[in-house]
Amino acid sequence: ETKCRDPNPVDSGCRGIDAKHWNSYCTTTHTFVKALTMDGKQAAWRFIRIDTACVCVLSRKTGWRA
Repeated sequence: ETKCRDPNPVDSGCRGIDAKHWNSYCTTTHTFVKALTMDGKQAAWRFIRIDTACVCVLSRKTGWRA
């Protein structure tokens, strides 16, 4: 599994993002995969959720125009 260690690795949010114009934070994304699971003595294929990536979420700072 892959997940974010820290939602704000630097004071301004994500590394490499222009903090003057953008708000940012890191978040873990998830994927559902089929897995053979056990519930007591009953085995069955079920969907489970796993952490798959760490991505940067951006939002434009107010008052700034492109």
